[in-house]
Amino acid sequence: MLAVLAGLLSPVPQVVRVACASVLIVALAVLDLVAPRLPLPQRSTLIPQHVFSRGLARGLLRFGVEYGTGVRTLIPGAAPYLCAVYLVLTNQPWWLTLAAGAVFGFSRSLAILQFVLLGRDGWAQFLTGHSRILERMGSVLAAVLLLTAVLAT
Repeated sequence: MLAVLAGLLSPVPQVVRVACASVLIVALAVLDLVAPRLPLPQRSTLIPQHVFSRGLARGLLRFGVEYGTGVRTLIPGAAPYLCAVYLVLTNQPWWLTLAAGAVFGFSRSLAILQFVLLGRDGWAQFLTGHSRILERMGSVLAAVLLLTAVLAT
């Protein structure tokens, strides 16, 4: 979807796309910093339990695909949206868009790995005091890195 949008916007002059990307990246990062909850579009329904009724392996595969691709997941920070803006407006090569999607999927799996390593109580205790701070730090870091990349073009 991002590649199609980037293709549709490719006739727009690069200077206009770079300016729009810069403004949107800053605006989304600021929105993430000041809003108590991120008011951006997302599908906030959980994966239903019947997904696992056809077998654990098949259920885990479907869960991983849906969760990793963002089809059915909560996106608490602006970082994925910042990356999408960057990829669409700077018209990056297809392989970079694919790599960004793979990194997004991997980063989503890190949460599950941390849950497994820390255990239920340790994970819950850690998130209680840090979740919104971590979300905002991720958005600020993504914004700084992406703005640097945009301005370098």
